[in-house]
Order: sequence, then C-alpha cells, then structure tokens
Amino acid sequence: ACCSCDQFTQGYWKNHPDWPSPPCGVDYGKFFSSGQTWLEVLQTPPKGGNAYYILAHQYIAAKLNVCNGCWAPCGICTAEELFNKYTPADIGTLKGNDPLRQQFL
Repeated sequence: ACCSCDQFTQGYWKNHPDWPSPPCGVDYGKFFSSGQTWLEVLQTPPKGGNAYYILAHQYIAAKLNVCNGCWAPCGICTAEELFNKYTPADIGTLKGNDPLRQQFL
C-alpha cells in the first residue's frame, strides 16, 4: 500500500498524453540524452529487447505518477543516474546477460 492517489501504467500514460503539470520540474520535451521527448520514448517499442526503453517506459510511468501526487518508487533515482549516463544506442547493442543491460532491466 502506498497512498490514496491513482497510479497509472505506462499504457495509460501513452494513450493519455495530457500529463499533469510537473511539480517536480520535469521537462517533457526532453528525455535525458535520448534525443526524444518523453512521449516519443514511451511510444518507442523496445526493439530486440532494448533495456533502455524497457526501463524508460517504467520510469516514465512512475515519474508521471509522482507528478500526479503519488510516492516515488525506490529505484527512481538509480534510473535517473543511468539515463544521465547512457543513450538508447548505448544500451540497444547489449545482449543477454551483459551486466549493464541487466542493471537496466
């Protein structure tokens, strides 16, 4: 149990892009160093199991839920550190049990 707010999935946010005004200072126009907007990242399927997009989709849903008044899950800061350091191209080439890919997963 967390709080009395509505927590929504990545699918909900992808299909309802009228996102909350971010009290947490989020720029929806730029998703870290991906070269994409938040919505573009959310609409990008994780081709070939690209762990960047798998984590990004979960992160975006969690962050939007936080901006909507919910609590922040434990891994949100770790995800931000990874997104600040790596791009989708960096992670998209990693396969299987690569340690960095596993960290994103």
